[in-house]
Amino acid sequence: MLRILVATLCLVGFTATQLVSAAKPPGSELADPSENLLIADFPSPYDNESISLEALLWKPAGEGPFPAVILLHGAGGLYYQTDDMCDDNDRNCWGLSGKFKYWGKQLSQGHIYDWSERFVVLAVDSHTPRGYDHRGVAHIDAADRPLNVSSYLGRPWDVYAALRYLQTRVDVDAGAIFALGFSDGGGAVLSSVAAADNAALVMDSDWFAGIENNTAEGWHQMRQLGLRGAVAYYPSCGFFGYFDGIYSTYAPLLVQTGLLDTTTPIAACDERQQDALMLGVQAADFQVLGYQGMDHGFDYQQYDSFEACEAAAQTVAFFSQQLGDYLFKQGFEPSVCLSQ
Repeated sequence: MLRILVATLCLVGFTATQLVSAAKPPGSELADPSENLLIADFPSPYDNESISLEALLWKPAGEGPFPAVILLHGAGGLYYQTDDMCDDNDRNCWGLSGKFKYWGKQLSQGHIYDWSERFVVLAVDSHTPRGYDHRGVAHIDAADRPLNVSSYLGRPWDVYAALRYLQTRVDVDAGAIFALGFSDGGGAVLSSVAAADNAALVMDSDWFAGIENNTAEGWHQMRQLGLRGAVAYYPSCGFFGYFDGIYSTYAPLLVQTGLLDTTTPIAACDERQQDALMLGVQAADFQVLGYQGMDHGFDYQQYDSFEACEAAAQTVAFFSQQLGDYLFKQGFEPSVCLSQ
């Protein structure tokens, strides 16, 4: 097993007591999106009618072109209800969850760690356009959720709709687009970079016309036209057996999760990793990092822990490495996390 365990409780200057008191980031670490937009004429085969996807955009200062990151929410969606007295469907009482304001700011502004990289960030809403309220689909058992919001069938189409949109923007480097997903959205990330079964994306649309499915050449073609790489936080990797024994990736993938997480246990991700390695994926292109003492949602709920800091640093370093632009050559010091 190639999983890397990240044990940090004994580091100088950081104690278990501080871990317990770790909290959500303050308002200074959050940013509202700069633009709300629609991705029209979305051709998912799992929707009964054509819909327009809603999305939120954060843009760095300057003209670019910038690399870009597609953010994928979990089963709980992008929003929360600001007033319990409101009707669930009253969008005037919906607020954007702090997690996405946090990641939007960190990636587009390099705020907390003074990262040298800046990204255009696009958060795609898989739920609201399909009639779900602020609760998303978290209240629906995973086995009973409609296919158009499933992490392994429907949501990869959302990812590629976002990818195609970003590739049309003059401020985006069309060959440097990544995905970053959380929980169910992390599962959608794994599905989106799957080389073992991208037949639906290849055969049922003209997005990747002419690409050979399930061949080495096809994987190379997908890497040229598809995602540059992907990061999944505490993803749902089981997929009800859908990928068992056949999972491989066409683009590099980093999985980061807490070893205390019982919502989406790491064991299923270890299985996907082993499948991929058996099918020829290089170990460097599928990494699983397990953080001791961390539970589901640790990147935001415990943002001021060393583990959350280290995971964020690993995320941006991963993106930078895929771009051939190592942060460590630009004065980036991973030891910044020791001061958290």
